[in-house]
Amino acid sequence: MDIDTHTAPSKRRRSLLGRLSILIVGLACATAVASAEEQRLKIVHVGVAAPTGFFAYLNKGAEDAARDLGVDFTYVFPSNSTLPAQVETITAAMASGADGIIINGIGDDKAYHDVIEQGKAQGIAFGSALGPQAGKGTELRDQNDPFLFHVGADEYAGGVLIAKKVLETVTSGHVVVGNPQPGDSATCQPRAAGVVDTLKAANVSAEVQELTLDPGQIAETMSNYLRAHPDTKAMVSACSPIAPYLEAKERAERSDLALAGWDLDETGVAAIKSGELNFTIDQQQYWRGYMPVLLMAHYLKYGLIPANAFLTGPAIVDQSNIDKVAPLVPAGYR
Repeated sequence: MDIDTHTAPSKRRRSLLGRLSILIVGLACATAVASAEEQRLKIVHVGVAAPTGFFAYLNKGAEDAARDLGVDFTYVFPSNSTLPAQVETITAAMASGADGIIINGIGDDKAYHDVIEQGKAQGIAFGSALGPQAGKGTELRDQNDPFLFHVGADEYAGGVLIAKKVLETVTSGHVVVGNPQPGDSATCQPRAAGVVDTLKAANVSAEVQELTLDPGQIAETMSNYLRAHPDTKAMVSACSPIAPYLEAKERAERSDLALAGWDLDETGVAAIKSGELNFTIDQQQYWRGYMPVLLMAHYLKYGLIPANAFLTGPAIVDQSNIDKVAPLVPAGYR
């Protein structure tokens, strides 16, 4: 067979160029991957307390989101649950090189504006793992809001929902709402206010009983309250586990008393199944951890900002759906 000696070198050159092109593309891809790994987004969640109990659900959601999205995530919290201590923790997170900081606020949004402005000057983005202020869950986001997003339950609306469900069976008498953190203007206060305002509007007597976070004190105070107010038809826990309220109900021998609260633990699950606890408000806190990380990552990567708040609640859990929800509680999702 005759070989065309004029075209063979040209073919060899093309083959060599092809191999070089593949090598260059491969090197470029490897460099891009290495660069992407070096530039992994760093997102910090500044919580209220250690990631145990209720906050363990938030942290689980956040860590799952970080793994799904391929970002670095850290949960930090102040030495004590006060606004100054939390601001100090936010400042430390800013110094750590965070690209985005998520704040689970203790106080009013305005309490964080100064530290957020300092962080924004450094190029840091901020979001909130706390629901919107009362009645603003469906409003369009204020363009001047330093928080890029709000994720959480509408707490006042949760109080309204509790009151409406109580009113299905209680149309007279008295209702008491226990609040162990009366200074918490972001969560406990609006919850209690939503309950009391709605009941009073329906001409049902209602008031808030201020408490502490000590379970023994809650059980003692509320059992004494029930004995002193025999016309009480329902009791609501605005901001603490349900166990001491169940104890107060038993001590006062008030098996007829309607009882409602917020959130779920295994004690609450058992109490709903037995009928001792009528229902609870579920703010679906796993989402309160997951969605802020997702929204922050999407903002940092793509510039996306939600038009309004992402509401994780309120939702009702009672005997109609407890069997479906129950296994998700120990699993860390509800």
